[in-house]
Amino acid sequence: MTRTTQNHILALSPELRDILQKTWPSIEQIATSHRCSVKIICSTRTQQEQDALWEIGRSLPGRRVTWTRHSKHQDGHAVDLALFQDGFYLDDQNPVKAYGIYEEIAEHLKKHGLKWLGPIGDDAHFELP
Repeated sequence: MTRTTQNHILALSPELRDILQKTWPSIEQIATSHRCSVKIICSTRTQQEQDALWEIGRSLPGRRVTWTRHSKHQDGHAVDLALFQDGFYLDDQNPVKAYGIYEEIAEHLKKHGLKWLGPIGDDAHFELP
């Protein structure tokens, strides 16, 4: 587990923090079985950070990255993961493979009460319901 991932986990709500501390070795094992590594790239956000994301694809250039002004990230109830293979962000290099790995991680995390937003287009997002 990277230091950044550890810090993201520590920033979460106690409930989500406990789940991820317990399941992280299995999440890493799933990624490793596909010759990938996994990191948490986003945990908690401020309202200002959420508002800035909201503007992307609206008043700022780019593809929309959020559909809400209030995210579960703001309550420490959500994380975004990232998969890497050979030093590259797998979502960009091979989105079909990345989706399949996220789906496998989701099946594991579902047993611990987490919801995956992959089916609605947010492949790397996992949250408390």
